[in-house]
Amino acid sequence: MRFNRTTLALVLAGALAAAAQAQHEGDVEFAPVGGTLLVAPNAANGYYVFEGGLGENPLLPPNVIDEPGFESALGAFDPGDQVSFNVMANLLYWDGAQFANAPMDHEVEMQKAIFSTVVGADTGAQSGFVFGEADVDGDIHEHMDFILHGPGEPDALTPGAYGLWLQLASPQYAPSNEFIILLNHGLSAAEYEAGVEAAAALVPEPSTIMLWCAACVPVLLRRR
Repeated sequence: MRFNRTTLALVLAGALAAAAQAQHEGDVEFAPVGGTLLVAPNAANGYYVFEGGLGENPLLPPNVIDEPGFESALGAFDPGDQVSFNVMANLLYWDGAQFANAPMDHEVEMQKAIFSTVVGADTGAQSGFVFGEADVDGDIHEHMDFILHGPGEPDALTPGAYGLWLQLASPQYAPSNEFIILLNHGLSAAEYEAGVEAAAALVPEPSTIMLWCAACVPVLLRRR
């Protein structure tokens, strides 16, 4: 489908109005564009795959990480707007060489305060919880804990990269394009990066207009 220059200009103008400086490369960066949430590609790798390493934070147990975070463009939202997430599929599992069935006795919990969503080998699609609300300036920047559960936790779990296939949602906006958070547990850097590239091939490409906006948002986020 072709879009004329006026349509593209209006869409990109909306992205420009919503954009501001990002604080953490690799966070899930997002903004509302034309009534729809838009997740930009990961600024660290160019894919719709966001990376996290279980145990990389020495202040957290070896099966827990609080990265990536979720950060909106500055002033992109109306104060009080809420953002949640939807889980689109079962837990993904990269064994270091290929995607395989996730271990049935392992699961990843997404947790923030009293809220929790568990994703396992057969949990399927499900709605998550509200994790962010825009402040008085229209900003959202939140982190949650990603916790790998299973026999031998916290430090003797099955090595691999565990993937959460997600989209953002909101009562105020249409759901976002889809993305994956891939959490490394015990794989080498080369094995994990191969998993990131393989995961990138799984994510459906956004529509043409969303691709144009997604290409612009991470650049605009860093301009100020």
